[in-house]
Amino acid sequence: MPIAHRRSIPALILLFVSLVVSRAPAEVRAQGASERQGQATVSVLTKDDAPVAGLTEKSFVVREDNVSREIVKVTPGVAPTHIVLLVDDSQANTNNISFLRDGLKAFIDTVMAHAPAPQMRITTFGDRPTLRQDFTSAASLLTRQTERIFAQTGAGSRMLEAISETCRDLKTKHIQATIVVVINEAGPEFSEDSHTRIEEDLRVAGATLWTVVLHSARGGDQSTEGHERAMVIGDVTRNTGGLNKTVLSAQTLGAALESVGAALVSQYTIAYGRPDRLIPATRLAVETTDKGATVLVRRWATP
Repeated sequence: MPIAHRRSIPALILLFVSLVVSRAPAEVRAQGASERQGQATVSVLTKDDAPVAGLTEKSFVVREDNVSREIVKVTPGVAPTHIVLLVDDSQANTNNISFLRDGLKAFIDTVMAHAPAPQMRITTFGDRPTLRQDFTSAASLLTRQTERIFAQTGAGSRMLEAISETCRDLKTKHIQATIVVVINEAGPEFSEDSHTRIEEDLRVAGATLWTVVLHSARGGDQSTEGHERAMVIGDVTRNTGGLNKTVLSAQTLGAALESVGAALVSQYTIAYGRPDRLIPATRLAVETTDKGATVLVRRWATP
């Protein structure tokens, strides 16, 4: 009997240790799962820039540095929490002010109808960047400010300067926002920033850039500053995961801005697994199995 008792003690210890060991990895896996999860917010649009609805986990393919990642969850109908409207009130828009105001109102109405409504801010950049309305979810305050926008005689565009200042402010306030620029390409650009600098500012701020451009039959600004602006409108907008929408007449600004607003409140958030790596991924790519649809996604991977 004493011998049997002595043998039962090691057996109990062994059983206790095995239970602890078997439970520990599960807890470690559960804790590590969230730490190894990446996230991407994307827009999926048709060729007419209309949002594509009804997509699921099986509708997407995610790659970091060209390596496929497992998609964990897809959340549809996501809207930005913060939107910054940067509006061209330079002399180039003298004859377009009424159409510009109507377009801005259409954008505000479309976005603010989403629940919960995002915080929105309005800044103009003719002559210099000027804050018109700080972040608010009150559509009435935003609409009131659009009615006070007039073209400034003799003023040129400082679009790049406005983007750069906005990014610095967003970083200071720890806000990740979508920046929507409305610009008339006929006007001269007076900012001295480069497109590479603007892209870096947007990357550091975690901001996405969307641009609505009123096309000029005479062509855009051909100066060095105008070239840098064109690169931001084209390449930089695309690299941040935004859309560049060009309109041929001021009368269609309303439809274009309404379309952009509808796309912004119909985004998808994709959660995906990412393994621990000493060197973090730098490039992100997201595709959809929905033929004919285009995915707008930030090109750089988040840390």
